[in-house]
Amino acid sequence: GDSTLKVGNSQPKAGDSPPKAGDSPPKAGDSPPKALRVFEMMQRDGVSANVITYNALISACGICGEAEEAFTLAAQMKRDGLQPDQITYSALITACEKVPP
Repeated sequence: GDSTLKVGNSQPKAGDSPPKAGDSPPKAGDSPPKALRVFEMMQRDGVSANVITYNALISACGICGEAEEAFTLAAQMKRDGLQPDQITYSALITACEKVPP
C-alpha cells in the first residue's frame, strides 16, 4: 500500500518529513522542531491555527532551544488575531530558560 502521509487533499512537499508514531518528543538540539514542519503543512493546506496550535508550537520551540522562533510565532499569533494566554507566556518564559548564556 501507499505509505505516503496525506494531509487534507495535498501530498507532502519534497523534503517534508512529518513526525511518525513512535517519534521522540522534541528535545534541546532538535532543529528545526518537527512541529514546525507540521505547521507549515497546515498552512499549505489552508488549515487555520488556533491558540492551542500556537501554544504547542511555541512550547516545542522552547524545548528545542529555539527562543527566537518561539517569539516569532507569538508575534505571528497576534498578527493572526489570536490573544496569547497564560500557557503562551509560560512557554515563552521556558524558551528563555533554554537560551545558552
